[in-house]
Amino acid sequence: MRTSSIVRVLAISSILMLMAVPGQAREPLKNPDDLVAVELATVGVDPFTGSPLVLLREPGSGDVVPISIGPAEARAILMAIQEVPTPRPMTHDLATDIIKNTGGRLERVLVDGLVENTYFGLLDIRMEDDEDTPVYVDSRPSDALALAVRAGAGILVAPDVLQATRDLEFEGLEDDQVVTALGITVTEVTDELREALGLPDEDGLLVNRAVGEA
Repeated sequence: MRTSSIVRVLAISSILMLMAVPGQAREPLKNPDDLVAVELATVGVDPFTGSPLVLLREPGSGDVVPISIGPAEARAILMAIQEVPTPRPMTHDLATDIIKNTGGRLERVLVDGLVENTYFGLLDIRMEDDEDTPVYVDSRPSDALALAVRAGAGILVAPDVLQATRDLEFEGLEDDQVVTALGITVTEVTDELREALGLPDEDGLLVNRAVGEA
C-alpha cells in the first residue's frame, strides 16, 4: 500500500476510535464470499426487554432477522433512514465524511461473527488509488450499519449469525415506522411533510429520490 494510503487509513482509524470502535484492522472471521447480502429494513424493539433491534431483511427469502443494538445507534440509523437533517454533523456523519474526504469509500460492512453473544463487525473500505484492495477495520455491527446507511454501502451477514438470530421475536416501532425492501424505502407521510411539500390530503405515492441507474 502506498504511503499516502497508509496516512489516510490511519486518519480513518483515528476517527473510528473516537466512536468507541476498536479502530484496528483484522481479517474477516468468515470468507466474505460466503456471507449473505441483506438490506437494512428498519429498527424495532425486543418485546420482552424494550431494547432496540435493527431488522435486516434477506431479499431472496423475505425473512427479517433482528440484531441487538444500542439506543444511540438505533437513533443514528433511524435518522439516516429518514434523512433527518442536523445542524452539525453527528458522530456517524463525521466518520462518513472522514472516510470520503480522505479518499476512501465504504464499500460494504460485514457482520461476520457471533461469539458468546457478542456480534462482530467489519468495515470494508476502498482507497481511491487502490480500489481493488480492501482495508478492513474492526467495528461494532451497530456502528457499521449506521455508517452503511449513510454511505449506501452493502451489508453482508454470516449465515450462522442469521441462523442464530432468526427466531428472535421483535416488534415494530409505534411511531415513525420506516421500512426498506428491494431498495425502496417506505414511510408514513406526516402532516409536517405534507405542508412542506404541498402534498394533497389524500392517499397516493411520493417518490422523493432515485439512486443509481434505472
